[in-house]
Amino acid sequence: MVKLPEKFKSQVLAYPESSFGVVSLTIRTDDGRTYYNVTIAWGEEIVKVEGYDVVPFDPGRIVWVSCP
Repeated sequence: MVKLPEKFKSQVLAYPESSFGVVSLTIRTDDGRTYYNVTIAWGEEIVKVEGYDVVPFDPGRIVWVSCP
């Protein structure tokens, strides 16, 4: 399981769900890369990143999250 850093949890939980317990986000990492359609479950688990078989970034490098 890949966990979203705790500092983003309350922000993610405030976004509208795209399915039961699931939020679809855009995430930016500290190297400037942006990942779209990142699926987060229960405000903490990074379940899927569209276009990738595995999460392509270290969660500790996330600097920004947004609900599209």
